[in-house]
Formats: sequence, C-alpha cells, structure tokens
Amino acid sequence: MNPTENIAHPVLSRTINPRMKRWLPLLLVAWVLLALVLPRPYSDVLFLTAVLLSVTVVLNVRLHREITVRVPALPAALRCILETGVVLVCLLVLTTHLQEFSSGTRLNGGEFSYLIGSGAVASQIYQRTGAVPLWNPFMRQGEPLVENPFAFMLNPLMSLPVLELGPAAGAKVALFIHIPLLAVGGWFLASVLGLRAPGRMLLAALLGGSGSLTGMMGEGFYQMALSQVYVPWVYAGLIGTLYPQHHASRWPPVLLAVATMLLLFSGTYWFALPTAIGCALLMVFYALSRPPVHDFSMALRRVAFALVLMLGLSAARLLPQIVHHGYVEHLNEEFRRSRNLTEVMQAFFAPRLPDGVTNRAIYYHYILPLPFLLVVVPGLILGARRWWRVIVPALLLIVLFVLWAQESSPLIDAAYRTFPFLREWRFTTRMLAAGAVWVAVLAAIGLDEAVRHAQQEMRVNIGRALLAAVILLFAAFTTLDVMTNWQRTVWLLRNDSLNRLPMVNLRVNYPDEFLSVMTPDFWDYLPFYETLTRAAYGNPDYWAGALPATQGEIDFTLRTVRGQYGLAYPGLDGQDAEDLQRMGYQRLDNVGLWYDWWYNPEALPYAALLNLDDIQRDSPAFLTSLTIPLMYDHNIDSVRVYLDEATLDELPAGQFAIVVQETAYPGWTVRVNGQPAPVESIGGILGVVVPEGAHTVEFIYQPTWFYAGAIITLASAGLTIVYLLRGEHLLKWIMRGRKS
Repeated sequence: MNPTENIAHPVLSRTINPRMKRWLPLLLVAWVLLALVLPRPYSDVLFLTAVLLSVTVVLNVRLHREITVRVPALPAALRCILETGVVLVCLLVLTTHLQEFSSGTRLNGGEFSYLIGSGAVASQIYQRTGAVPLWNPFMRQGEPLVENPFAFMLNPLMSLPVLELGPAAGAKVALFIHIPLLAVGGWFLASVLGLRAPGRMLLAALLGGSGSLTGMMGEGFYQMALSQVYVPWVYAGLIGTLYPQHHASRWPPVLLAVATMLLLFSGTYWFALPTAIGCALLMVFYALSRPPVHDFSMALRRVAFALVLMLGLSAARLLPQIVHHGYVEHLNEEFRRSRNLTEVMQAFFAPRLPDGVTNRAIYYHYILPLPFLLVVVPGLILGARRWWRVIVPALLLIVLFVLWAQESSPLIDAAYRTFPFLREWRFTTRMLAAGAVWVAVLAAIGLDEAVRHAQQEMRVNIGRALLAAVILLFAAFTTLDVMTNWQRTVWLLRNDSLNRLPMVNLRVNYPDEFLSVMTPDFWDYLPFYETLTRAAYGNPDYWAGALPATQGEIDFTLRTVRGQYGLAYPGLDGQDAEDLQRMGYQRLDNVGLWYDWWYNPEALPYAALLNLDDIQRDSPAFLTSLTIPLMYDHNIDSVRVYLDEATLDELPAGQFAIVVQETAYPGWTVRVNGQPAPVESIGGILGVVVPEGAHTVEFIYQPTWFYAGAIITLASAGLTIVYLLRGEHLLKWIMRGRKS
C-alpha cells in the first residue's frame, strides 16, 4: 500500500460554505466564553488566534483556494505510540510533584493509612519471612487478609509494589502504573469504538486526568481510586466482543474477563455494579440495532464465554466472599440530604468544590470544562445517526448515575427499599465517577465528529483547515485543564507520624508481647504496621463478623473488651483522653512525655485459660479477674498456646477452655496435642475446650473456600492462555498423530 495519499478539493466559489455559516456563530460564542473563563496564557492564545483570523478576512485572503494535502499513512503501532505518547508526556509533566519514590513521603489523604492496611501488613510479614499471610491479626480483633472486602492482594498491579517497597513508596509506584494504564485504556476504548486520532487522544487525556480518580486518591482512597482504571478496559472488551469486525479475534472476550477480574480484585466492589449496568445497556442497544442472526448468535456466545471465563478467573475472591457474606459487618448509614440535580451535574464541569464542601473523594468529579460543550454538542448532533448505539446508552447512563448521586430521592429511596443489597453502596455521590467515563466518551465522539465535518474527510480548503485547527486547539486546552486535576487534588506528605515514637517505644519495652493499642480515631496506622501492633480501633468501614457463640453468652469482641493500651495526645486534643476514659481506660504515669499512655484493667490476656462455668455470667469485668494468662507463640496465621503442669496445679475443679483474642471467623482449625478438635466461638473469639492434663494447643487459619477458589482461578488462567494461543489446534494435531 502507498504510504501517502494525494487528495485534492475542487475549486469553490467565493461564497462561504453553508457548513462554515453554521459553525461561525458557535465558534464566535466559544471564543468569547473561553476568553472570559480561561486563565492566562490560554486566554491570550485565543485572543491572538482571533486577531489572526480577523486580519486574514480583512486582507481578503482567498480561503477557498484549492490546495493539496499529503497525509502519511502511519503504521497502526506507530500511530498508537505517537498518540498515547503525547498524552503520557503531558501527564508525566503534570505529575512531577508526585515523582518522589522514597519511603520518606506518602500520598496525602486521611483515609490512606487504614485502607492500605492489608497490603501494609502483608508487606511487613513478607519482608520478614518471605511469605504472604492469609490472616491479619493487627486490625481490630483480627480479620482475613486476602478475602477481606477491602483487600487488594490478588491484584498484582496494586499489591506487588506495596509488598516490595512498603505502603508509602509502593502506593506511589502503583499509582504511576495505573495513570498510564487508564490513559491507554481510554485510547484503546476510543480505538475500539472507531474514533479517529482527535477522539482517541481526547478520551485518553480526559480519563488520565479524571477528577474522580484524582479526588479519591487525594483523600487516600487507594482501592476506590485505582479500581476506576479498569472500567474503560471492561467496556473496550465488551464492545470488541459484541461487534462483528472483531469476531475473528480472540482478545476481546479475554480482555473483558481479565479487566473485570482486576476490577473485582482491586479491593472494592463499588464500581462493579455501575460497570455491569453499563455493559448490560450496551448489549441491549447492540440487540436493538438488529444485527444479522449469525452475528448476533456469535456475539451472545462470545459474551457467555467471557462471563464464564471471568467467573473462573475471579473465583479466588468471589467464592469465599459469597460463602462468607454473612460475616461482613459495617456501619449502615442513612442517606445524606438530597442534593440539587443541577448541583450534582455541575460536578462534571467544575474544577473546584462548592462552598462548604471539602470531601474530594465524594464530590470531586471534574472531567470536562463547560465551554467545551460548544464543540461537543454540535458534534454529537452531527454524528447522532452514526453513533446512536453509543450516544443513547451513554446519555441514559449519565442520567441514571446523576439521579443515583443525588443521595436521597424518591427513586433511589424506593430502589434501596426494594433491593436491600444496594445499601452496600453508600455515599452515592461517588456514582458520578461511573458517569464521568461516559461524559468523556461523548466528548471524544463530539470532538471527532466536529473535526471530521470541518475537514470534510481531509478534502480541505484553508478555511476548513483553520476551523479544524481551532477546534483541536480548544480541545488541547480542555485536556490540559482536566489533567491539571493531579496538581489540584493530589500531593505528597512527609511520612512523619505522630504515633511512630510512642509505638516504637512501646515495642522496645515489650518486644515479645502481642500488643493491642486503642486510639480515639483511625487516621494514623502506619506505625502500627511497622511495629506489628494491633490497631484496636480497626477499620471504621468493615470488621470481620464472628461465628455464633458455642459457649457462654459474654461478648469478648472489641465492642465490649478493648485493647490493653490506649494512646492519647492531651496537648493536641483533650477529647482523646475523655474518649479513652469513657471506654474504661486508666491513665498511666507519663512523666516527661508529650503523649499519654492509658491502660485497660478489663483487657483479657491475648491467650488465656478460663472456666466454662464463669462465662455464663454477663460481666466481662468479672470474668477478666478469673482468667489465667498462658504462654503462646504467635505466627500470624497460627497461634500455639501452652498449658503446663504448674498452671494445672493451681486450677479448681471444672471444665476449662483456652481462648485467644482472634475473631472466630470461618477457616480457623485447632489441634490439641497434634489431634484435631472442634473450634469453639467463645464470645466471638477463638477457643477450644481442653481435657484434663497438660496440653499444647495450636490454632491454624486454613481458609478452605479461598483455596478452592484459587484452584479454579489457576485452572481458568491456564484455559485463558490456551485459548489465546489457539491451543486447540495443537490438541487436534496431537490427536491426528495418535490416530495415524
């Protein structure tokens, strides 16, 4: 094929083209609005452009003059590199303030330290032992580390940097893996849709600088921010799976399955539901387009295959979560006040939060400057017949997500009453993040159509070329303004923790003891992970539920029995000390210290022996005076407890149980003197009834359903590789060889 193409346009009359007449008023309005809205130097460039065009008209330059344009036909790979390269360089320049990858700084955001918890604990244990644990004993009263709803350990792009580098440095590396992944995902989605270079680059840039991503990352929402990166890849895989031009390719269903798996593995299910709704609507509109029966049948088979493949690949997370969904506990918060529909819509187009609003993780979703609608809307109108199968579902999804984001409204209230599982989706203004993807898609389609009509399929005269150039210049300013979201909302903080010195001192004083410390809040857990100390306050949004009590009626969980130590800073906030005192803590002698240590006299020993007759009483305070501390070895996923003869000699008659302060969660097993024994849930914590005599008791966490899911995931991964490599041809060749 000839790498260049000669295109000529016929000589025109001196009259202005009708299409030019239609565009000139819009262009004039756009210039005026932009000159008023955009800061310098953008407004200066627009002013100079207007002056140049005015001079051109005054001098009566023949804008209709015939010209010939030679357009090189670049290879697809080179075109991809050039287009994405421009976007990625811009993103790289605009994120230079984040490119410091030492452990001395961390990403900003008050929620960061507890949301990164599963990765931070895994990193500490991995650095010390070379293995990743399956149980996390350092949050609240223990919780599963891998099947935890907030755990992202199964997503290698999010977990491996944290494992190797720790939470502070690893989170920054993971962020810089996901920024280009999102931008390239936007470019790829536009490419699968069939957009040309302007639309592809615009979608890559808008998603790469999406306010929904930067706002959540700027508040420390590690999982919720990075999970958005996989959404455009899911949509690209679905569109490639549905439409016949890709039916000969095997990558679309695999991309759909793998991208969905990574979305589910990212430590939150929040964007799984809106993405599933978007996929369903795209499939409906594909069916409404009345494709040929053969194509429709092929598309359904490919989607079904992708769904089965996705379920298999995601089994390691889905299977234990489904089986143990009843043990996921969190706060059930009511809706906030209903928000004005106009106020909600403005979040897409406003680079600043409304007055009085501070939480960027919920309310910041800037994705498109409002003046750019002057290009987008005419482009969408011009391309409506060509793009209706994307434009109409995109508009419906935006409307749905905007209504959902209103928080309390008659429609949403009724839906939440009818489908109680929807209550898992709280703070619903975050649903605008799902709508922002489709706002960007519509902007890309609108720009693509606007440029296409201005250029008239590259048969251009100078006037049309100038018009296309102005539109592209407008788009460039738009994308730069959106990509500046990284500077507006995300920055680095020194990794100096108020809790580090007291936590290190406590660990030095008690090097071998399992420590549990209560704090009045959850903002600063990184020193807890570093010193392997239990953060008794725990995750405010999730805690592991315990098996129903099998012995006694006393609740030993941290709702009634707190950690043995408390930490407060009286010089900063007197409320901290009041909170600890209200919980039953007593202040220790802290002479010369700028922080206060408190002690809980009602705290149970980590491993203890108790009389089963005593636990029928209803007072934990009474019980703690009767418990007998035991020696133990703590090995994260297992705890070995020793009951010796000296302890037995001091016991009165009766039946006894050994308890350890770990949540009695499904998956724990116990061995007494090497023999299996029934696990007891004694007030919500692990226990075992022991016979008379000296014993060695070992509690071991072995999550059977996770192991089963992991086997299915590995088998599905093997099937995926065979499918991509067309392994059935090799199998047929082997079978023919055997027959011959």
